[in-house]
Amino acid sequence: MPSTREISDVRARGFEPGGAGGEPLGEAPATPSRSRRGSKLGSDRVDDAVERARLREMTRRGDGERIPDEVIDQLLAGAQTKQEIAGPGGVLAQLTKRLVECAMEVELTDHLGYEPHTEPPGGAGNTRNGTSSKRLTGEHGQVEIDAPRDRNGSFEPKIVRKRQRRFEGFDDK
Repeated sequence: MPSTREISDVRARGFEPGGAGGEPLGEAPATPSRSRRGSKLGSDRVDDAVERARLREMTRRGDGERIPDEVIDQLLAGAQTKQEIAGPGGVLAQLTKRLVECAMEVELTDHLGYEPHTEPPGGAGNTRNGTSSKRLTGEHGQVEIDAPRDRNGSFEPKIVRKRQRRFEGFDDK
């Protein structure tokens, strides 16, 4: 049996002795369960959201910049001329290609409702169907990307729309 002092210490921390939900002394009350009609998140989706938040926090710096200097140094390693950085096939073109392709993959995952390399929910419905090559012309020249597509042709990407060839204002998107 806990002493009166132990009970007051527990109450001071915001817990009730014995717990309103039957928790042991000093433990946080259990989170309320969702109603049967309420939506319940799958543990995979929660884990994925936590991981994304962790990665976002890792890349955020105190001065408002999101990419650490070490990453920029790694990207520019070996690039010595303007051509190697901003020219065709340079670091900027490669980075643009990777960022656009990654963003389009995320859009397709959102559209289809399941992650790559997993079974579609509810059986074989609309699925991923490879990629199509696409040339974008932007402020820093041309960039060749591989745009993902779905079997039904219903995927309408937002970062680079279908039949779009000009890619300007990447920072605005």
